[in-house]
Amino acid sequence: MSDVSTFNCPKCGAALTATGDQAEMQCQYCGNTVIVPQELRTTSLEMPQITPAEEQAAGTVGKAVAATVGISLTLPILIGAITLCIIGATFFFVSQTISQSFSGITQLAKTTSIASFATDIPIPTELPQSTATPRPTRAATSTPLPTPLPAATPTPYSKILLKDDFSNPSSGWDRKNSTDYILDYVKGGYRIFIGKENGGQLVWTNNEGFTNISVEADVKKIAGPDDAWFGVTCRMKNDAGGYAFEVSMDGSYEIDKYTFTSSGDQTDTLTSGTLDPSLLKVADNNHVRAACDHSTLSLFINEQFVSQTSDGAFTTGGVGLISLTGASGQSGVDHLYSNFVVKGP
Repeated sequence: MSDVSTFNCPKCGAALTATGDQAEMQCQYCGNTVIVPQELRTTSLEMPQITPAEEQAAGTVGKAVAATVGISLTLPILIGAITLCIIGATFFFVSQTISQSFSGITQLAKTTSIASFATDIPIPTELPQSTATPRPTRAATSTPLPTPLPAATPTPYSKILLKDDFSNPSSGWDRKNSTDYILDYVKGGYRIFIGKENGGQLVWTNNEGFTNISVEADVKKIAGPDDAWFGVTCRMKNDAGGYAFEVSMDGSYEIDKYTFTSSGDQTDTLTSGTLDPSLLKVADNNHVRAACDHSTLSLFINEQFVSQTSDGAFTTGGVGLISLTGASGQSGVDHLYSNFVVKGP
């Protein structure tokens, strides 16, 4: 297994992962070319093997040279050796000084980045909260593409109730940095990273008064397995639950109902199926939109209708984002959200 080291981008602060003796890499979030700190590189050097014959030949040549030069060259050789030692010591001292200077800068950058996660953020009206949600194990099923049916048209919503392009790190969304999860603002969006197998993150606003609305966001897969889920949520409440509208890059979709109780959390899939592959953009943003219109719940991807279901368990709550590992449970899920908008009548 190759050595993996994590450090922060000096330009946007995103966590980056270096592998092996990689000298530089490009930040996936801001595009900046980043020099990998020397102490995070692992270099394997193989010393050349000297055969007995080569060693004997070298010794013979050395003896011949010594016999030819004689004592007359002893003093110049000694002076040259002393000079080389002085030059070598000076070079070593300078290189160590430079190395320690860059090491200090790297450590300072790490300390600053980590401290920013621990800094208390002023609590705004719309402060989101994060809940780690284990993904229930589901048996893989093959669902044929359904014949398109006329769907109930959701009430058109045009009044913007909440909008965030995540350009302001103080807008209130959760920020955390751990081995299992990273939630943070990065250049161009809001990042959700899942480093835990069979893990997930629900993040929603403390304003839990949204009722009949639409929720939408652009989502880009930065890294991770294609079966990982991403999407938006509506009517989420602590100690209650809410609805999640999820899509995966392998062409699956679900509308799920999450129920939170003191005895444990429960996930019920209200509808699921397989997307038309042409609806998904592999290397670009995918626009996910959910319409929560009374008891009618509708999912759209890239402005194309996907599916619709009905449930009346939750009528009001917060809005937010969701990222989860897929059926494989594989970690390394990395999603970048942008252009979050909530509209009402």
